[in-house]
Amino acid sequence: PEVPAHWEVKRIKNVIRERDTRSGTGHHELLSLTRKLGLVRHSEVASRPASASDFANYKVCMPGEIVMNRMQAWSGMFGLAAEEGMVSPDYAVFAPIGDTVAAYLVTLFKTPIFVQQFAKLSQGIGDGFNRLYTPTMGQVPIVLPSSADQFKILAHIEAETRELGQLQARFENEISLINEYRERLIADVVTGKLDVRGVEITAFSDEPLDDLEETEEELDTDAEEGLEGADAED
Repeated sequence: PEVPAHWEVKRIKNVIRERDTRSGTGHHELLSLTRKLGLVRHSEVASRPASASDFANYKVCMPGEIVMNRMQAWSGMFGLAAEEGMVSPDYAVFAPIGDTVAAYLVTLFKTPIFVQQFAKLSQGIGDGFNRLYTPTMGQVPIVLPSSADQFKILAHIEAETRELGQLQARFENEISLINEYRERLIADVVTGKLDVRGVEITAFSDEPLDDLEETEEELDTDAEEGLEGADAED
């Protein structure tokens, strides 16, 4: 009853269709599906070239199509293709039907309610080896707004999460700088560039903190003031 009257309830099989086109030559751009970045070029996330000897059997995906890692569907491993490329033959490639917005479906499939559904419906021999097969996935019902509403929902999510994304990027950059400093410090100590023979190391204390709650409150206050200061600088 909370669903707007002009929205439809359909099964997944009625909003997407699976495509199974193989590369044949293996010369397409190799794409990798990641949980954080989505579907991106393999060269952007891999430290070394792909090791497969023959990519001819890899599946081709086109811009605007949905790629699913069958073995990781239960954890929200879906991505939207931004360019033509090829993916693992164990993946599934779907094309949207009618007015269905692929980006809306990818976002929807990553929500907890669908992740739970996909986890229950995946079949296999145990954790980490369960696959979500297309016929089973196709029976799951979904709420499908008009294409205009789908775009509005995506725009709203983008607006609401933009600031969080900026904060996350800032913290990840700080963590990267700290790790870089740590590695450089270790290298300087190992090579003798930094003399630490006179450094005293404070012994670790097993005594509990009597003012633990006060300490936590101070940390929370410091964190809030730090964020407010960062926002003011921006």
